[in-house]
Amino acid sequence: MAVLCAAAFAVWAIFFYQPGSPAQAARPTPTLKLARFTDPETAATAQASQPPTPTPQPTPTPAAQPADQPPAPQTPPTTEPQPAETPVDAPPTAESQPAETPTVQVPINTAPVTMTSPDYGAQVFLFWKAEVAERDLQVVQDAGFRWVKQEFAWREIEGAGKGIFDWSRADRVMDQIDAHGLKVIARVGVQPKWAGGGYPEIGPPDNLQDFADYLTALATRYKGRIDAYQIWNEPNLSREWGNRPPSAAEYTQMLKVAYQAIKAVDPNALVISAGLAPTTRNDDVARPDVYYIQEMYDAGAKPYFDALGAHAPGYASPPEADPAEVARTPGMANPGDFEHGVPEELRRVYCFRHIE
Repeated sequence: MAVLCAAAFAVWAIFFYQPGSPAQAARPTPTLKLARFTDPETAATAQASQPPTPTPQPTPTPAAQPADQPPAPQTPPTTEPQPAETPVDAPPTAESQPAETPTVQVPINTAPVTMTSPDYGAQVFLFWKAEVAERDLQVVQDAGFRWVKQEFAWREIEGAGKGIFDWSRADRVMDQIDAHGLKVIARVGVQPKWAGGGYPEIGPPDNLQDFADYLTALATRYKGRIDAYQIWNEPNLSREWGNRPPSAAEYTQMLKVAYQAIKAVDPNALVISAGLAPTTRNDDVARPDVYYIQEMYDAGAKPYFDALGAHAPGYASPPEADPAEVARTPGMANPGDFEHGVPEELRRVYCFRHIE
């Protein structure tokens, strides 16, 4: 499926669940014992060192009938293999006391797990210090994530003037990401001074073609290495839109220009719409994301993104909480929203799953 973003992303997790044989029992509770999974070699070593359990049934006696002799099915079994059944019912000895009472073995998975759901990733900030970037990428990799989202700020790369690019940090960041075998979402935005847009505030450039030209250069340089591009960040907030009232129609025009520029260079790259700020405020300062998304569709945005970006922080509710329940519960939603009559459909914003 397409990438979901948080801090806009959706994006996605990771190792296949690999159950092994229980190698060692954890401390028992009054009703059960906990067994930990380890790799097969460790399990074999642990099993060899444990006290013996009741003697298992031996396998049928292959030595009594070598493979080069014809089978003799008519011969009744001798008394030699029969004792194999006797220890099963025998009472446990002192050495086999751990098996004196049947217990439920509840496995605790300590091995890497791969989810069958979409991939997961992490937002990273790698531009400024190479050693910190290396540390953070290692943490992401060790955690089992397969994606990172990194901002490629327009003003940091083409800040000196139109067509004047400084790729030094971007090249280093891409090399480090590649070295860890991670996929990357490039979040693009943050116009330079020469592009206008209310600089130094973050806002859409005066000329959208300038933004398209930047994206053409970025996609050309990293074609096949940047896996996805996310266009801008939280444009439903005035502070991310040049301190002007948020406009889904204006953002849709930006999204269209960006989509066409990227796809012309790298058709395989994904284009993700901006992650929107979860908010119940509905005025010239902020627009609720659910309203803004509908207005994007109304403005014709549907053909110009491969994945819908969303921010879903969850606030005081756990990830599995029902959005409807969260919207009705003052302890999970902002109490002020109840006092000021904020509609229940907007109070869902306080749930991780509010975008459902």
